[in-house]
Amino acid sequence: MTDIRVEGGEKFARLAQHIRILESKEFKKDLYSGINRAIKPVRADVKAHIPDYMPSGYAPTLVKAFRLSSTKRAGRDPGIRLTGSAKGKKEKRRVGPLDRGTLRHPTFGRKETKSGKSLWRDQTVKHGFFTTQIEKNAPTVRKNLVKVLDDVAAEIARITKG
Repeated sequence: MTDIRVEGGEKFARLAQHIRILESKEFKKDLYSGINRAIKPVRADVKAHIPDYMPSGYAPTLVKAFRLSSTKRAGRDPGIRLTGSAKGKKEKRRVGPLDRGTLRHPTFGRKETKSGKSLWRDQTVKHGFFTTQIEKNAPTVRKNLVKVLDDVAAEIARITKG
């Protein structure tokens, strides 16, 4: 998967430390909601381009099931990682193989063998449905994330000084 790295990871680490010191749920909430706002356009962009990469019969299923989440890391290597997942009502798809160009699905019209096992096959699809859009949006996401960090840091500075 692709990491979007925000330069100044030490800023993220200092901010996380200040939030822990203040033990403020409000600051954490502001930070995490800001992060979610920063990645929201990426989520929409990935979903909008799924039909360009997947077969027409499968694209709507993936669009509906696709989720984009962010993982926050602190410590020695602070940062934010964007992760894609696809979980529908009946199945869960691994985004990695789909992004690399492999769609695994039951064989049409032959759902099971006589023993009850599903007949699955691999289908080659255009690779990069996830990473292409992530990389395309990376500069904007970085800029938005730095703004979120700066805004929360400024609020912490204002409160700790006053």
